[in-house]
Amino acid sequence: SIQSLVAEYGEKQAELAVLDDALPTAARIPELLANFDALTFQSGLLLNDISFTLLPDFDAPAEDRVDTTALFLEELKSQTKNLRTMQANVRVRGTYINFKTFLATLEQNLRVMDVQGYNVDQQTAEDTAQDMEVIVHIYYQKNANPPGK
Repeated sequence: SIQSLVAEYGEKQAELAVLDDALPTAARIPELLANFDALTFQSGLLLNDISFTLLPDFDAPAEDRVDTTALFLEELKSQTKNLRTMQANVRVRGTYINFKTFLATLEQNLRVMDVQGYNVDQQTAEDTAQDMEVIVHIYYQKNANPPGK
């Protein structure tokens, strides 16, 4: 019956909302800014700077990718044709312990992202706080719901 279909759709919609939060259909940069701000605050860090860069699509031509084999690249392209990647460079200030806490909370974040690397500046004798940077790849879907399909 139609009522049971509507009820089933309502149940599935909650599950889809979780997936949309993890791998949204747009970059959602304002949401990411608020998320990084909250995570740094919760970790006891000061957010100094954040910048976003759109990375080349996984399905970019093979000649643009010099350090992968063509076979691997073709397989990657077929499995990620609608996946897009953004890079966030997040500069923070605080203690190394708090930075480790930040990385742990970042790992538990619902949004799909990978830490690509980080830098920790030298600590001075008169200052316990350090400047640190983390480079994060953040993923989202492109054309998740093509028109007419």
